[in-house]
Amino acid sequence: MKEFKNLDLFTLMDLLVKHTDEYMKMFKEGAMEHEFARCKEIIQHLTDEIKFRKKQNTMAKQTRISKDGN
Repeated sequence: MKEFKNLDLFTLMDLLVKHTDEYMKMFKEGAMEHEFARCKEIIQHLTDEIKFRKKQNTMAKQTRISKDGN
């Protein structure tokens, strides 16, 4: 999701925790199917963005190591 692109990693993680808690609460208490689906979609987008950032960070570190020779 575009709105997640401008957020820092800490904020993304915080949102992931928040939405996961909401999802679990809906699971325990019951919710409409579209509410589950929307919450699950947001969780997936957050997870995808976090994974993308981690992959980007890993690639950047590898590039620096290659350039530095360490």
